[in-house]
Amino acid sequence: MARDLHPATKKACYTCRQWQGNRTVMKEQNMFKVDIREDGNCTLWHKKMRADKVCDQHDLLRF
Repeated sequence: MARDLHPATKKACYTCRQWQGNRTVMKEQNMFKVDIREDGNCTLWHKKMRADKVCDQHDLLRF
């Protein structure tokens, strides 16, 4: 699985505080290092969600 840099401003699961998946915050660059094809546990919906999925209940992770 390839982990690439993706923008922190995108409304996707990997930027949401409710998504529990494998990601690294790159604070200086305002980016996340994440594999967008990877699934993580969503604590809001209580199910697995893909990192690049967009949700209307998005809660941006602040750093």
